[in-house]
Amino acid sequence: PFTWSVWFKLDSVLSTGTSVLIAQADDPGQNRISPVLKVANGVLAFSSFDISSGVNELADDEGSQLATDQWYHAVISSHADGKRDLYLDGDLAATGTWSSFGQVLDNTYFGVRGGLNLDEALLDGSLDEARIYSRALSPAEVFELYQSNPQRGKLSLQPNPDAFGTTTITVTVEDGGLDLDLATTADNSTFTRTFDVTVNPLNDT
Repeated sequence: PFTWSVWFKLDSVLSTGTSVLIAQADDPGQNRISPVLKVANGVLAFSSFDISSGVNELADDEGSQLATDQWYHAVISSHADGKRDLYLDGDLAATGTWSSFGQVLDNTYFGVRGGLNLDEALLDGSLDEARIYSRALSPAEVFELYQSNPQRGKLSLQPNPDAFGTTTITVTVEDGGLDLDLATTADNSTFTRTFDVTVNPLNDT
C-alpha cells in the first residue's frame, strides 16, 4: 500500500501526450517506468505496468481538462487489495482495482519520466508539498490534506442589509520568490483572479 500526494500547477497543457508528476523508474538507461501519476492528454491520470498484466490506467472519470496557472491537488492511494483511488482537489476522480502493483523500481522521480529517456514527459510547471506515505490514505485524510494546504485561501463576503446586485471581486496573490522575501520585489511573482458575485433580491416582507 502507498499514497502519493502533490500540489501542481501547469504552465502549459499538452492536448496529446504526458506530463509526469511523480514516477518510479529504473536507473537512467533502462526502459522500465511504473507506477506513474501524471497529466495525460490534459487530464489527471495514474498508470502502472508489469510484464504479466501490461498497462493498467485510471483517468479522471469526468475528463476534466486541467487549466494553466492554477494550483491543483492530486492524490493516488493504492490499497493492499489492489484498489486504486485517484483524487483531484479532494474529490474522488476515478477508482479501479487490479491485482498487480507494477514493477518495484529503485528510483522516484518528480516532474520527469526517468529511466531510459530522462527528457521525455517533462512537466512544464511547478510542484509543491509532495508527500509519500507507506499506507493508503482514507478519503477523509485526503480531503483534510486538500483543505489544510497553505496553497488554499478563503474569502468571505458580507453583503449590506437589504442590498442586492452584482459586484466584481479581484484577488491578487503575491509570492515572495526564491528568497521568500516579499520586500525584495525583483524575484516576486503575482497571480490574479477576477470573479463576479451576484446577490439576488428577496421579498421577505
